[in-house]
Amino acid sequence: MKKGIGSILEQSEALLGKFFTALLSCFVLLLIAVLYGAPIWEPIFHGETFCKMSEMPWKLSPDIALQYRILSPVLGYFLFLRGANFIWFMLVVALLFLCLVYLLSRKNGLNPLESLGVSALMALSTPILFVLHYPGYTDLTTYVFIVLIIMYKNKKWLGVALTGVAFFNHEIIFFLIPWIAFLLNGNTFKTKYFETIGILLLISIPYIFFRFYVSTRIDVKYDMGYYFNLDNISWTLKNTRKLFLLGFFEAFKLFWLLPVLALINERKQKRNSLLITSILIIGGTLLQLTIASDTSRLVGLAFPLILFSAYTMKEKWGAAFAKRLWLLILINLFIPSCYIGQEYIIPFPPYIFQLLSSIF
Repeated sequence: MKKGIGSILEQSEALLGKFFTALLSCFVLLLIAVLYGAPIWEPIFHGETFCKMSEMPWKLSPDIALQYRILSPVLGYFLFLRGANFIWFMLVVALLFLCLVYLLSRKNGLNPLESLGVSALMALSTPILFVLHYPGYTDLTTYVFIVLIIMYKNKKWLGVALTGVAFFNHEIIFFLIPWIAFLLNGNTFKTKYFETIGILLLISIPYIFFRFYVSTRIDVKYDMGYYFNLDNISWTLKNTRKLFLLGFFEAFKLFWLLPVLALINERKQKRNSLLITSILIIGGTLLQLTIASDTSRLVGLAFPLILFSAYTMKEKWGAAFAKRLWLLILINLFIPSCYIGQEYIIPFPPYIFQLLSSIF
């Protein structure tokens, strides 16, 4: 069956090209994620705020607690996916994210079936499952920019520009600046690493001015003072430690095996690039968990490590990679998915069961 699907994908690429093949195949993946996950079709929590922002993103209001995170609402506005329809914009972004992961995988030498498998790693874990259950959240827009930065890592100034735009979607990109600088510097600390960090900080100045402009006109609840308040940090650490490990695991579940195996393989080959990448990505991911309590959601920021590890294991396993990757994906389906934040566990019961129960 895998050979059949692989052959179909190859023929599709020959006929339609890589992008449209990625679009069609990842649309199917997204549908599978809908059936596997627990989608909700109305915005909730922060999703409601982003939907409200998308109606008129430039209107400053003290009722908008997320006024600084303006990029996704602006894009939704100009694509006429405003208000309650903004959740559909984020599903379009989800599809784009999966497509870009597919194309990135093809760029890294994986065949179509293997590339689809790597996209499935994302579709069946927190990056996609969270936005299905909590529609309207805009994390995936940031993830799209991160994939683009990886794709164009050899074009340093383009990577810098993409980072500069990504700030306007969510400030969490700041936590990845040490890794982005490492990536754009050729995965090395030599020569111009700290210069690259300086450039990335300079490109954040327009966003900093934007925050300053907004803050002089309205009070925004979720600002630096809120997050870096010692009381908030103390509360966050206290209320997330009990379920922290489970929340960390739930972000990618068995897919964490890929970084473990990849790091063991790199150790044997006496290389350290992936180890440094892991430290920088996981370090940045953990730092944000000192000021915010959505454990499993926020660990989704570490998704590049899953991608890099998959590419490393492709080099190690060769032709056996596709079979082992899809076997891992299949086994992972049997581990229940859920959101873990603070001291709460919110299960994601598969939507397909709900559909079947309504039929029978």
